[in-house]
Amino acid sequence: MAQRVVAYAAGDHRIVFPAVVALTSIEKHNPGNFHKLIAFDGSHLTDEHSALMSRYDIEFIDARTVPDFNRVKSMPLMQEGRWPAEVFLNWAMPEHLATLGHRYSVKIDYDVVCVASFQNIVEEAIAQEHYVAYRRLKPTYKAPTPEVAQQFLAATGREFPTIQKINVGVALFDNEALQRGRYFDEFLKAYGALMEIAPQMHATEQVALAAVSTDYGQHFVPLPASMNRFARPFKSKFEPEADVRIVHYNGDLKPWKVIEPRHHRMAERRGQISPLLLRELWLKQAETVDGFEDYTDARSVGPMELLIMARRLEKNVESLKGQTESGSGATGAEDEAGD
Repeated sequence: MAQRVVAYAAGDHRIVFPAVVALTSIEKHNPGNFHKLIAFDGSHLTDEHSALMSRYDIEFIDARTVPDFNRVKSMPLMQEGRWPAEVFLNWAMPEHLATLGHRYSVKIDYDVVCVASFQNIVEEAIAQEHYVAYRRLKPTYKAPTPEVAQQFLAATGREFPTIQKINVGVALFDNEALQRGRYFDEFLKAYGALMEIAPQMHATEQVALAAVSTDYGQHFVPLPASMNRFARPFKSKFEPEADVRIVHYNGDLKPWKVIEPRHHRMAERRGQISPLLLRELWLKQAETVDGFEDYTDARSVGPMELLIMARRLEKNVESLKGQTESGSGATGAEDEAGD
């Protein structure tokens, strides 16, 4: 690349270790091509954090130096209630990076791992003048009611988005283009309007980002699915034969959490072992990072354990299939909402 692109993760201080895992995996598969960076409130910076980031050549940015950080901290939280206000720092960072002289950036969630090179995708996006790119999903957005759509238009001057839904776990930005378009200001306006008009709506952040991104017209493009393949437990199947560059653990079962018996039961019931196996990709990378043993009790498993797990699943699926055919199938009572 003509200039190194920034790969960054932003949030609160709890993201540090998994963000280091994510960024070191990017370095492993794209050596020398990305300037690695983590941003969070420096009042929570510890000596251990500093040593860890320094060890892997990761720059730290104190979020308190980001001009919009006070506005980030004062933002109302989404209905889901799972994320701190610092999650919105991700959308203030591109403009701040532009002021620091960084033209392009790849934003990553802390719960991803890179498994193959993607520098060619970034180079092509830059050459084609892509300003904003997120992975697009098949469903489209729809306002909860016509009144919400009308009120959103009145409050923001833009239509409620009806495009394909986006997932914001990985994104590509032309920082200078976002700075010119006052991306974060416009996001705040859209997000604030939605929180006032429809506070019970889910995925408010993504709807607001989608609405603002449409301002960029043909420069707002889909990010290849390979850059954000989901490892969400027990909801979607994973296709190992597909092009995979980044795996995103966007479910409740993060790869650093210890597997419980219920996770095996759910895998067996739904015939989906891939969420359990995909943890190995993160754990193998995390094992190479200083502090792994202190961060999590989860450990990578060996080939024989994987075979045993696969055979166990196979036998139980066969058993459940036989029960269903005989009219005494399981009811699914052990499946838990939210997984």
